[in-house]
Amino acid sequence: MIDPFVESLIRAIYDCVVDPSGWEEVLRRIVTKTNAVSASMQTTFDAKPSNIARWNVDPFYSKIYLEHFYTVNPFIPLRMNYMAEKVYSGDSLTTTASYRESSFFNEFAKPQEWEGFNGISLNGPGSADVLALMHNRNADFAQTGGEDLLSRLAPHVCRAYDLGGLLAKAHQTTDFLGQAIAAAGFGTVLLSENCRIIYANQVAEDMLRQQSGLVFIRGELLAEASPLTSQLQALVRACVDQKAATYPLGTILKLTRRKIDQPILVHVLPLREKTAAMLTNKVRPVAALFLIDPHQDLSARLQSFANAYALTSVEIAIMSEIIQSDSLTIIAAKLGMAASTLRTHLGRLMAKTGASNRLALLRRFFEMASLAMP
Repeated sequence: MIDPFVESLIRAIYDCVVDPSGWEEVLRRIVTKTNAVSASMQTTFDAKPSNIARWNVDPFYSKIYLEHFYTVNPFIPLRMNYMAEKVYSGDSLTTTASYRESSFFNEFAKPQEWEGFNGISLNGPGSADVLALMHNRNADFAQTGGEDLLSRLAPHVCRAYDLGGLLAKAHQTTDFLGQAIAAAGFGTVLLSENCRIIYANQVAEDMLRQQSGLVFIRGELLAEASPLTSQLQALVRACVDQKAATYPLGTILKLTRRKIDQPILVHVLPLREKTAAMLTNKVRPVAALFLIDPHQDLSARLQSFANAYALTSVEIAIMSEIIQSDSLTIIAAKLGMAASTLRTHLGRLMAKTGASNRLALLRRFFEMASLAMP
């Protein structure tokens, strides 16, 4: 049975997709639970760091970190090698003599009583994006359950971070979802607790008119396949009451469509009352659905994805097949290669893209594709 604190925190994490100001409260709760000193969530754009959120970090030190200490941060090279969702410890570095003698420790970390560092890698190899916890020598991070908590939160933090970034890049704002999703490159639907549609953007409306994978009946959103309708309804109910959930938050639905092999991918995210009130003064939505149709402009999207990650022609071919099939045996046969060879290429493909598994690889592809193409 899921711990009530963890359940509540996971829901708060997904709220941050549409209300990123909530990350500060998420950090506060993690710091309090683990007896840490401070926490920060950082991203990098054009080789320049910026804070997504921070908790109990002196603004003076935050400023000089961005201006100077980021460039001498000894943890950056380590983080650049981690896969997304990796929970790491800085113990191997903080106990060395070179670190204890460094300006980073003596002029930045030590004055803030930061003796230890733990965190979650947010974006895979080549990226230093991180959710970091800082604690002092008096706090036993493992004893407080900090490592276990970060491990349980890591996939949810990374997924919320990815989707929040998708909205931010596409629309230059995540403060008001109603503005952002109106012109999104993917379908977005806001649902009430009983799956009644409160809002749908143009892409989602087109999908509903075609009744391909999803149908709109008497104001209610349904999947064409009854079992998938039940799963969709269960996920929406989970947005209201996780204890009654049949499927965990973060589940990605694949909605099959008649005469089309590729399914619609559906992310179901919960909305809290504060966020719902920002979106509409009608019936309050409890869930946001993000719908991605992989059938549209696939070749161009594949090339854009390949360019972004410097994929080889073989890796592009494998990526194309992964989108169409979840069977490595079938993919290997279609490409005329041994299963072991396919796994080797797939491992390189995941390493380049920072995906920890095939599902994460697909998610990364579709999210990037929805930005790259209209």
